[in-house]
Amino acid sequence: MNAPFHSSPDAIVHDFEALLRYVAGEKIALTPKQKLVPLRHVKKVMEHFQVKESHEHIIGDVAYKKRDESEYHRFSFLDLLAIGGGFLKITGRNLLAKGPNWETLFAVRPEERGFHLFCALRYSFNSENWLMCGGDFGKQLEEKSEMIWSRMLHWSDGKVIDWRFWAQEIIRACGLRWNSIDQTHAEGLAIWGLGYCFLKPLEYFGLVEADKKEGDDFARLQSFRLNRVGCDYFGRLFAKVDKSISGISPFSLN
Repeated sequence: MNAPFHSSPDAIVHDFEALLRYVAGEKIALTPKQKLVPLRHVKKVMEHFQVKESHEHIIGDVAYKKRDESEYHRFSFLDLLAIGGGFLKITGRNLLAKGPNWETLFAVRPEERGFHLFCALRYSFNSENWLMCGGDFGKQLEEKSEMIWSRMLHWSDGKVIDWRFWAQEIIRACGLRWNSIDQTHAEGLAIWGLGYCFLKPLEYFGLVEADKKEGDDFARLQSFRLNRVGCDYFGRLFAKVDKSISGISPFSLN
C-alpha cells in the first residue's frame, strides 16, 4: 500500500484530538484574508501529532519552505473536518474556538472515535472548500456528493475497484466537467479532482489499499480496495443510514 504518512484510524483520531485540545488552550487568530491557521500555530500543533508533514516542498534538488496552512494538506484537511463537523468554529472576531460539537468526540468511547470522525467526513465535509483549484469543480462535487457517496457504499464488500472505470462512470452519471479552455487533459484532471476529494480523505483515515505511485496523481491510479477497517466503516454506514445522531449524521453510533 502506498497510502501517505502510514495513515491509520488511530493516528487520525490522535492528531484530531491534539488539534481540538490545542485550540481549546490557545486563542488562535486566523489570517485576515484567507482565514487560515497562522504558520506558527500549524507548527506548534503538529509537534503533538503522530503524523508530521514536512515543512518543505522538494522539487528536484531544491527545497522550498511552505508558506501557509494550505500547503500542509493533511493539517488543512483536519482543520476543515473539525469546522465542518462543528467541533471547531470561527467566531465573529476571526478566532478559531471550540464548536458546538467539541465535547461530543470525547464523550464517545475511544475505540469508536475513528468511526465518529468518519461520520463527520461523510455528512459534514465540504469538497468545495477542500478543492481550491479547478474552477468550480469542487462545487460540482459538493452538489453531487450524495449521489457519489451512495455509489461509494458498494465498496464495503472489499472487492478491487477499477478506479479509472469507476471515476469515468461517476463523471458521466453526475454530469461533472473540469471547466478549462483547453479540454485536452480535462478528463484526467476531473478524475484527479474526484480522487482528491473522495479517496484522499480515505487515505488519511487509513481505510484503503491503493495501487498508486507516490504523490496525489489519482488520474493514473489503477485500482484500490477498502481494507478491513474500511469495509467495517462502510458497512456500518450502509447498515445504519436510517438512524440519527444530532449534528453529525442521520444515524446513531450507539
